[in-house]
Amino acid sequence: MTKMIAGLLVAAVATFFVIMLPNSGQAQELGQAKVSISPTLFELTAKPGDILENTMKVINTSEIVQSYEMEIKSFIGNELGQAKITASDDPEYALRGWVKITPEKFTLAAKQTQVVKFVISVPEDAEPGGQYGSILASLVDNSTVTGTGAITKPKVGTLVLVAVAGDITYSAYIKEFSVAKKRFERPPVEFRTKIHNSSSVHIKPKGFITLTDIFGRKAGSIDFDQKNILPDSDRLITQSYEQPLIVGRYVATLNVLYGEKGDQLSSKTVFYVFPTWLIILCVALLILIILLLLYRRRQKRRFAVLLRAAKAPRIIRRMS
Repeated sequence: MTKMIAGLLVAAVATFFVIMLPNSGQAQELGQAKVSISPTLFELTAKPGDILENTMKVINTSEIVQSYEMEIKSFIGNELGQAKITASDDPEYALRGWVKITPEKFTLAAKQTQVVKFVISVPEDAEPGGQYGSILASLVDNSTVTGTGAITKPKVGTLVLVAVAGDITYSAYIKEFSVAKKRFERPPVEFRTKIHNSSSVHIKPKGFITLTDIFGRKAGSIDFDQKNILPDSDRLITQSYEQPLIVGRYVATLNVLYGEKGDQLSSKTVFYVFPTWLIILCVALLILIILLLLYRRRQKRRFAVLLRAAKAPRIIRRMS
């Protein structure tokens, strides 16, 4: 029994050691088309009757002369922030009818840049809320035929988000705030946040994720990753806490503000930092303690038997 306990202790010690909704100012480039557009995002505010004038740059990054045409289309976004151009306009959020682009067609020599102007004329009777569109640069002479016989043109674009001021009711809620798994060997700890925007305009929540330990003490925090969330849609945001954390249980609390009045959203999730080697060590020590208790109990029983035998009266027989 003693040898078994010693072997377990040695084993325990040995185990112990052993198109995205893009950011403004970034150029976007097609693979083989050799054209880029910058910036890739405009976030604008306006009042009914306003006229907004802005410019963008279309750059021929190829070594040959290329012709382009400009157009504006509606788009929808998925929960990952990827924008998809749609063939039909949503009358509630479409920006297309408000925009005039100059020039609409042009030709660029190799490495040449064209400044493109677009004017947004907001109607006097425009409803408060968001209006959205993507201004696209298409290669005129590089059309390709798909397997269905449809002609497609390489396109690259910039997204335009316009918030028309007025009496807007903001509404949003957190559909998910979770961690990638409940137990981590060590940081980084990955957080998943899914927010649904029920407003009539896009929102961009800002705030913090705060970590507290088992005693309620602050263990760290990170800024919430601000992303645009389009109306009537979800946005999934993933981010990680990279700083060291000691072994233990943690509560992560998400607090964000959104909208003109700073409406608040909050949610919590629990996770643990507990390495596998420590689990093995704890199990080994638990087994060792149980074996020691069993061994001690067995020794007590043996000692009790010897003690009773010592106290028992002895019978001495005399020889006749």
